[in-house]
Amino acid sequence: VVKELVKKTGPAKKRTESKVIEAVDDICDFENFRVYEFPPPVMVKACGVFMGDHEDAVSEAVTKQGSQTVDELADAVCLTRTKVCKGVDLEASSKSENGAQVYMDNNPLRPEEDEDEL
Repeated sequence: VVKELVKKTGPAKKRTESKVIEAVDDICDFENFRVYEFPPPVMVKACGVFMGDHEDAVSEAVTKQGSQTVDELADAVCLTRTKVCKGVDLEASSKSENGAQVYMDNNPLRPEEDEDEL
């Protein structure tokens, strides 16, 4: 969610609170989750639950990103601001090479497939 918001709102130095609020309104839409480790319908549902509980914390963090990288910001939201990742092995879950299935347009991708073949 954080990475999608950053994509939608542009560089941190030019990001405004109103841009973030506008992006938050549709952040859980299906088209925002086309290439992730879980099918888009699962991501949409999880996003809705997460944002329902943590919208203010996420919005504030993205608005005040400062010099943090996107990954540092996502980790800060996940581990510090919302604590939803407490006890989760983030290294293992972030690598699709570890056997996790990656989906694109609601279809599973096999490692040997090229996007052009889809």
